Amino acid sequence: MKKWLPAIAVLIFGLHSCQDKSAEASARWDEVIDIHNEVMPKMGAIHQTSKALNDLVAMADSLSLSGADQEEIAAQLQALQAADDAMMDWMNNFQQLERLQREKSHQEVMDYLNTEEIRIKEVKTAMESSIAKGQDLLQQLTTPTKE
Repeated sequence: MKKWLPAIAVLIFGLHSCQDKSAEASARWDEVIDIHNEVMPKMGAIHQTSKALNDLVAMADSLSLSGADQEEIAAQLQALQAADDAMMDWMNNFQQLERLQREKSHQEVMDYLNTEEIRIKEVKTAMESSIAKGQDLLQQLTTPTKE
């Protein structure tokens, strides 16, 4: 029995260590997904803002929009589309934790999740910025000026 005690202790310690690493990776994965879940509902605002800006373009003549206004609308539409594309790209490329843990070392999983956190934060910034700028432009171009 005494011969087996060290082997059993090593086995128990090893299993506990694996569980700790798995829990750490799971918690990190949840943090990254939480950022995604926070910003994903804003996709609707991207689409609404884009539609409203496109509606302005369609009415450019009747609204007497200047060439500069139309260029600014085009730039904002491009920024909104880029933010939308960035979210779609991130979602299509983000790997599930179970697959990562099967195919990579714990350190590689953690490095991947850290990188993905940076990427989704960049997506969040692009989305929020493009929505705010697009809505500001809409307000600026649709608010009557006092003469």
